[in-house]
Amino acid sequence: MPRFFFHVRHGGHVEPDVTGLDLLDAETAQSAGLRALHDLHAELVVEGFTDWTLEVADEEGAVILRLSVDKLFPLMPPVS
Repeated sequence: MPRFFFHVRHGGHVEPDVTGLDLLDAETAQSAGLRALHDLHAELVVEGFTDWTLEVADEEGAVILRLSVDKLFPLMPPVS
């Protein structure tokens, strides 16, 4: 089963996923990326959505999905 990695970028910083997940295929990995972004939403609201991107990469490091939070969610002020 192929392994996929879910990296989070914000500004010039990358939080790499060094563990990854074994998933059936690229389509399943893309769906998992969308779910992960949904799960991260609350944290991203606190951060103010500044330059956040989720990247799903395959075992070779090729990015198969790049989701810009700024484009998926309307800009909102940070939660107090």
